[in-house]
Amino acid sequence: MDETRTIRARTRSAPSNPVLIGSDSAAAALLRAGEEACAVSGASPEEVLFISGGVAGMGAGHGVQQVIEKLQKRFINAKVSLLSDLAMALAATGESPSVVVIAGTGSAVYGRNANGETAREGGLGAILGDPGSAYDIGRKAVVEESRRERNSDHSLLRRVILEHFACDWPQLQERLRANPVQVLPRIFPLVAQAADAGAAVAQELLRSSAEELAALGERVVAKLQLNDAVFLFAKTGGVLGAARALTRHLKPACAL
Repeated sequence: MDETRTIRARTRSAPSNPVLIGSDSAAAALLRAGEEACAVSGASPEEVLFISGGVAGMGAGHGVQQVIEKLQKRFINAKVSLLSDLAMALAATGESPSVVVIAGTGSAVYGRNANGETAREGGLGAILGDPGSAYDIGRKAVVEESRRERNSDHSLLRRVILEHFACDWPQLQERLRANPVQVLPRIFPLVAQAADAGAAVAQELLRSSAEELAALGERVVAKLQLNDAVFLFAKTGGVLGAARALTRHLKPACAL
């Protein structure tokens, strides 16, 4: 963006969560996006005066300073400010009170009341649990399909998963043990696809995930004493954009 607030370039790059992929890979992804934006807009890296980012994993403090230092080294005249994607999403609502639900690779709910007080639920990461996230939905799908596979139950969802990864069920489990972060989130869109095709197991997975996300939202609403208030309820993230079955269940369950 230039000084007149005109958008000069939009670019895309690889994942940039330093908790999941490490600070070096996260910084490299952000650097590629920034350098491509400069190339498209005709600006040099030295002309960039400010870099602001809402980046997943920044709230955890893991590798944040290393990422900032690498950006600062490339864009030597820029002030670098990186926030968590959750904080950025809440700020983007532009309203108080407001509550925002993020469901992507991870998930969390963040809110602010009219007094400026904030509350957060979720966002604990893949290992400790991010209900309603791509990682969590993928994990639940594997657990459910492992049970069905042992019982020799046929499953549309399992067939779609194995076709996508071009392997059998034992081979998929080997991949999971070796690198779950790279495998489980990729299963989520297959669950959404199977749900749209009418697979009852996939639909139930998304429904239960919506209920878990809604429970996070309800706790944030209670903490901020918004139960009887009018407030903005915002939803964002790849899971909510891709899974119609989950999104349909989310708002009624939250009663927001």
